[in-house]
Amino acid sequence: MKRQLFFLLVSCFIFVSNLNASDDRLEVGKKVPAWLFSGDEKDYSLDSWPGRIAIANYVDPRFPDQGDEVADALKNAVLDRKLSLKLYQPVAIINCDTTWQPNFLIRYKARQAADKLTVLKPILLFDYDRIIEKNSTLKNEKDATCFILIDKKGVCRAIYKGKMSKNQIDEMINLAEVMQNEPENS
Repeated sequence: MKRQLFFLLVSCFIFVSNLNASDDRLEVGKKVPAWLFSGDEKDYSLDSWPGRIAIANYVDPRFPDQGDEVADALKNAVLDRKLSLKLYQPVAIINCDTTWQPNFLIRYKARQAADKLTVLKPILLFDYDRIIEKNSTLKNEKDATCFILIDKKGVCRAIYKGKMSKNQIDEMINLAEVMQNEPENS
C-alpha cells in the first residue's frame, strides 16, 4: 500500500511539474513568463513595462555586433518618430552563460555598447543561467542574436532569430509601430 501511495504521489508531482513547465516557455501568442533577470539597478521580468511594448534583443556576448543593423534601424525609427520611447522600451538581455568571460567583463562590455545607443537607452538585463534559451526555441549556438517583440499586455507577438535581412528588420519595426499604436484595451 505504501509503495502504491508513493508511486501515486510521484506521478502527481511529475504531472504538476509538467503543467508548470509548459507555462514557463516563451512562445509567440502567449504571455511571457515571469522570469527575473538581473539589471543594473534592479531585477526585471519580460513584462515589466505594462502599457509599453518591448523589443528585447537576446545577445550572445561572443557575437556582440550581430544585432548592430537592427539597433541602427530601431534608432532611426525613433528619430523618424515611427517608434516613441514613451510607448516602446528597448531591452538587451545578455546570455552570460555562453562564454568563458567573467560576468563583470560581460557587464562592462554591455554597458559600453549600450552607451553608444544614446537615443535608445536600452535597459540591460543579464541571463546567467540561459533561462530563455532553455525555455524557448532560441538556441544561441545557432542564433547568436534574437529579437523578441512583447506587446503592451506582456504577450510575445514575434520572435526573430539570427541575422535578420533588411525585409525582416522592416517587418519587425512595422509590427512594433502597429503594436505601440494599438489601444491598451484591444
